[in-house]
Amino acid sequence: MFFKKTIRTNWTTKKKYHTYSLVESIKWKKYYQHKFIVSAWNLDDFTTQEIKQLEQKLTQEITWSTQNTLFEEPINTKVAEKYNEITKNYYQKVKTEEQTKINKEKNSNLKQTWKFIEINPQLTTQSDVKYIWNEMICNNIYEELQIDAILKDCDFTKRQTEILKMLILWRTINPTSERGTIRWSQNMSWLWELTWANYNKLSHKTVYSLLKKLEKNQEAIEKHLENKESEIFPDDTIILYDLTNVYFEWKWILNNYAQYWRSKERRSDCLLMWIWLIINQNGFVKTSKVFKWNESEPFTFETMIDDMEKKKKNLNNNLNDTESIPTLPFRKPTVIIDAWIATEKNITLLKEKNYTYVVVKRWTKVDWTQLWDYKLTKSFFNDNWTLINEISIRRNQQDEEIFLECKSKKKNQKEQSIMLKLETLLESKLKSLSESIENWKICDESKIYKKIWTIQWKYSRISQYYNIELNKIEWWTNEEKSINIKNDKNTEQTKAKTNKKNIKYSLSWWINKEKKEKYTTNREKYILRSNLCNCTDEEVWDIYNMIRRVEDSFRTLKTDLRIRPIYHQTKENSIAHIFLSVLAYHIVNIVLYRLKEKWINIRWSTFLEDMWTQILSTIKHTTVTWGHIKVRTISEPTEIQKKYYDILKINASNYKSKKLTYTKN
Repeated sequence: MFFKKTIRTNWTTKKKYHTYSLVESIKWKKYYQHKFIVSAWNLDDFTTQEIKQLEQKLTQEITWSTQNTLFEEPINTKVAEKYNEITKNYYQKVKTEEQTKINKEKNSNLKQTWKFIEINPQLTTQSDVKYIWNEMICNNIYEELQIDAILKDCDFTKRQTEILKMLILWRTINPTSERGTIRWSQNMSWLWELTWANYNKLSHKTVYSLLKKLEKNQEAIEKHLENKESEIFPDDTIILYDLTNVYFEWKWILNNYAQYWRSKERRSDCLLMWIWLIINQNGFVKTSKVFKWNESEPFTFETMIDDMEKKKKNLNNNLNDTESIPTLPFRKPTVIIDAWIATEKNITLLKEKNYTYVVVKRWTKVDWTQLWDYKLTKSFFNDNWTLINEISIRRNQQDEEIFLECKSKKKNQKEQSIMLKLETLLESKLKSLSESIENWKICDESKIYKKIWTIQWKYSRISQYYNIELNKIEWWTNEEKSINIKNDKNTEQTKAKTNKKNIKYSLSWWINKEKKEKYTTNREKYILRSNLCNCTDEEVWDIYNMIRRVEDSFRTLKTDLRIRPIYHQTKENSIAHIFLSVLAYHIVNIVLYRLKEKWINIRWSTFLEDMWTQILSTIKHTTVTWGHIKVRTISEPTEIQKKYYDILKINASNYKSKKLTYTKN
């Protein structure tokens, strides 16, 4: 930098004078130009040496240079005062330029956002409405799990990946049939604007072929999701097992996995198929599998344990191949199963494989005198501090196992209400049968016994302490009957007296109090069996109560994601339908888990209702001078929706794509 001397003329006095400006030489294209930095006004009183000192000091100040000459001469007071004056003017100039730039940006933004145009509100219309309430959130979780990456590794094309993404996301929002999903993607979905995928030429045959391919890659996809969820939520200390069944609405024979069996949902009139789930304490699915109808719960347990260990071994082998580290023995989690699966064979299996476990003891005949006195009592209160339940626990240790006898006040109330309801139903059936017998509607003894046996079988839980008797009353009566007597020539009719045997039945029943007391005693108690000898009674009880997570998972799959009924005919499509619902559950559980971390315990259906009101639409305004103005925008979220967005760390403003189009009259 240097001072440039300029000769100027005062046109009033016609006198000439000099001005000095600090400039910098810069190259522009092929030429050099002088860039103005700051004005120094008059430097005629300064010597050449003083001007050079001033140039050097100002260059160091403006360019923030810390390099000094080896032998720098000290400056005098005159040069120092001029230096301070010029630097003050320079920084004032910089500050003014920055403020001017900020003001220009504000004015330009105001000009862009605020355009006052006169419109006719009576002609304003809204069209092309899309419900974006859940697609935005589920799409964000879908990308976080990187499902597209594993589908690409499984040789799915880009087009196939887009279709599967649509199927999975719609399963979380409004699960219907595959045909219904196609209609949604073409008419109601915002997904094509979000991902720019085209679903117009989509047929159900394409969807069914993709489902078959998805079913073949189930193991690889589940392994990928397990790894991703373990990275995001690294906590797999407890594993929960359970099994349920789903039913078919169509009575087809193309699926050998489906047969008639006893349904937990009282749909024994339909074909059934069994589903196994392995989840951790946070509700994340580790493995899902479909079994044949005749596979019982205790016998499928060993298969699921072997599958889980196989996946862990494969994961260790992959780490060895890629990262060249020794195989680490994974920490085996604690297994929680209910009483129906906790057979002696399965418990022995867990011991052999060195698993820790917490189960409900199956046999009910317990010598209660061997247990210790009650040492722990837990009380549960609601929001109004009203006592809801009270648990009393006592402990007994035998060898390497502990047994906890838990006595629940609420369980006792539940058992009593169930027994009372069943007693009312059984007695109403018996009363109806008794009235039919008295009115001579049922007179055959074998039919009456058949009715009694049916009632006892239907209410077998309480019929054990009911005594039911069928009384028979017999008597004879004299009646006159017409008798035809045949002779050789003609037939004569005469009257004769005969004896008739009459039989009448009466039904009576009563409760055997001794049997009832024996049957209902200790119904409020249950025994937990575990090998966690170092844990306290409260810790073991809390661990066992995590099994409610499996029940919540099945409730979400069946009620919110509508995994049943199944309308498919073949085994492959049926299994793919179930796996598609499990994939949707991965997304749903992440949303619900993050809400629970902030103490928001709601069901998925409640979450969808809260998000229902946010839509994407095109608003058309009719103006006086501009013609028509179309605005494509998203409605403002409500307070509860903003709260959900903050918890899930989703910036809804990123999805606000507004588009203005003008059409002159």
